[in-house]
Amino acid sequence: MKRIILAAVFALISLGAVAQQTFNQPVVAVKGEAERSVTPDRFTINVTLRENETKTDRLTIADKHKKLVAALRAVEIDPSALKADDLGNSQYKRKDTRTTITYQLKLESFEAVTRAFDAFAAAGVRQAYLAESTYSRQKEVEQELLAEAVCNARKVADVLAEAAGMEVIVPLVIEMPAARVSYGVMRTMNFKSASADVAVEESLSELNLEVRDIKLSASVNVTYSMNRKGYGARMAAAAAAE
Repeated sequence: MKRIILAAVFALISLGAVAQQTFNQPVVAVKGEAERSVTPDRFTINVTLRENETKTDRLTIADKHKKLVAALRAVEIDPSALKADDLGNSQYKRKDTRTTITYQLKLESFEAVTRAFDAFAAAGVRQAYLAESTYSRQKEVEQELLAEAVCNARKVADVLAEAAGMEVIVPLVIEMPAARVSYGVMRTMNFKSASADVAVEESLSELNLEVRDIKLSASVNVTYSMNRKGYGARMAAAAAAE
């Protein structure tokens, strides 16, 4: 989905501050904006494994990791994408006989995310959530939006100049505010048993896996110099006649 928003402020100044530095002539200052929504295609899931999660839990972290790896392979997800989160693990300390480790699983499609949660259920994982969703071409799209914003600014300037009996000549100043990124409200894909006796499948049955588009936008402020309409043509004709 693509939406373009145009906003303009028209100022007709014979001796404006910018014009004094370049041309002693009127200027028009406009703002051009461009916006686009993109669907995330890169996802990071945080998966936590714990020992002694229940009274009957006798599996070690190593045992649970093996089960998780096997479950991921069963749903055709490469286990090598599962990496230990060193930063997250540094926050956990040994307490009695419990140990905890957190992994990050990076995937490249939302369909793979849903398969990953199926694998978590099969492996008996009790806690996992979607930590991040991004778009692989975000930088490229931001550059495209900047170009669109400049074009839109020129269109607005032409309309305003025409209405004032003027014509746009060249841009004097182009200002680029910081790009904006807006993440849609996303339902956290997280499951965690309410108690040690609650089956993982019950927690998973309540999951509503959903991800929203990312809204990217860019804007530019452009100041153009102007002349009376037809002034350029008259000057060119006069020069040719000499």
